[in-house]
Amino acid sequence: MLKRKTAVEKLLEKRTYELVRSEARFFNIIENNADGIVVIDRAGIIRYLNPAAEAILGKLREELIGNPFTYVVHQGGVTEAEIQLANGQARVAELRVTGSAWEGEDAQLISLRDITEKRVLGERVQQLLFYDLLTGLPNHTFFLNHLRLAIAQARHKSQMVAVLYLHLDRLKNINDTYGHNVGDQLLHTVADRLKENLRAQDVLARVGGNEFALLLTDITADAVAQIAEQILDKLRQPWVVIGHHLYISGTIGSAMYPDHGDDAEKLLKNAYTAMHRAEEKGTHSYQFYAPAMYADALYRLETEANLRQALAENQFVLHYQPQVNICTGKVIGVEALLRWNHPEKGLIYPNEFIPIAEETGLIVPIGEWTLYTACRQNKKWQEQGLEPVTMAVNLSARQFQQPTLVADIKRILAETGLDAAWLELEITESIAMQNVEFTIKTLQELTEMGIRFALDDFGTGFCSLGYLKYFPVSKLKIDRSFTRDITSDPDAAAIVTTIAFLAQNLKLKVVAEGVELQDQASFLKQQQCIEMQGYLFGRPVLPDEIKWL
Repeated sequence: MLKRKTAVEKLLEKRTYELVRSEARFFNIIENNADGIVVIDRAGIIRYLNPAAEAILGKLREELIGNPFTYVVHQGGVTEAEIQLANGQARVAELRVTGSAWEGEDAQLISLRDITEKRVLGERVQQLLFYDLLTGLPNHTFFLNHLRLAIAQARHKSQMVAVLYLHLDRLKNINDTYGHNVGDQLLHTVADRLKENLRAQDVLARVGGNEFALLLTDITADAVAQIAEQILDKLRQPWVVIGHHLYISGTIGSAMYPDHGDDAEKLLKNAYTAMHRAEEKGTHSYQFYAPAMYADALYRLETEANLRQALAENQFVLHYQPQVNICTGKVIGVEALLRWNHPEKGLIYPNEFIPIAEETGLIVPIGEWTLYTACRQNKKWQEQGLEPVTMAVNLSARQFQQPTLVADIKRILAETGLDAAWLELEITESIAMQNVEFTIKTLQELTEMGIRFALDDFGTGFCSLGYLKYFPVSKLKIDRSFTRDITSDPDAAAIVTTIAFLAQNLKLKVVAEGVELQDQASFLKQQQCIEMQGYLFGRPVLPDEIKWL
């Protein structure tokens, strides 16, 4: 006969059953937890780990149980640890440690969460925020942050800090000629070469498309000048990129703390301003910042704003000056000359605003307006029954380099109705020589349309005479600087005679600019230069004031 269980025995049996079930549920939760769970005893020996921990640690539990936790975690802190896997890869795990018990003994339960992807993503975000993807150099944001820190340290130690701002020239021409992959590789190579010989504390950053900034701490002005010259010397060397021998140049501006600015933004801005002043001196130039440059920079900014307003409010006007055949006395051409009719300052001549328009890129819409207005005016004269004459229009360097130039001119001719035969475009020698292959291609396309080209200010640039036979130009224009002195300076007279002789032998027309005196006209006629332009024949005037057509 079975003995009947007492109430106590029943209760004990129930509690035991519940405990077993609870432990089973707890063990099941641990085994199936998405986080890795590792139990170590007081000696740091692994007593248990779940499958998720096996996956994170990259080893089976049979390999790990009985070994120290440091067997798999080589570097770590209180909250994170680096785990070296058997295949040589590394993972980063987030750690959470809590006191516990295991099989009746004190133990620690370590929760592991794989944050490798999170860490990689964070590093990627940092890379995007603070580094240039093309060159791997720090970017503008990183540079400014580091400059602020450097200034704070220099202020504390009474030291000097220098910022060098470098602008690379000719990069656009290289991109247009050889493709952006060559240009990008060139930038990468330049960055590598600029990093050579830098001190550990120096910071080189790419702060713009073709602009770099260099931070130098604990430095003297003499040392800064020497480093700037070293950089320019490096840029003068030929660059071999993807099989192409390339030549580039640069200009550098520098500013120093505390003399030229006491905060990072001002110091970088002043170095940038000095760089622009160096550009005015020519390629491979270097310039320290000077306080007077601020006023110049302010003037440039104000002029840029006013030029934008002038475009919007149609403040530009064209004056027209005749080109005359001295033998017949007939007007055979007209040159369109841009003026800015400022509402407060009155008539402003191109030499006061064209350089800033070129620098800012505003010369492109201004040049397009000029071309359209000149073509429309010439067509209007023809519709009024006047004898057709050639309209000469100057193209700026930026305008000529626009990839849409040919299409823009076709559109303007179509919109104004002017026949291409009555349009003559003028470019200077320096524009023609910037990219010879591009120049030849562009000139050929436009001359095939019927447009004629004149090489303006001939003799003042650096055009190789050998290229004249490749440029499809129909006319050379003798610069007024030579014409002015032909009756008093034998050298000027010799140059004009040579240009006229050259043009005759190349079967090119020649026009002398700046003719103001009859003696000058007589000398030019003797040299078979019969087309002239200048005050002797008419000043530039508005269309309504013209009496010579």
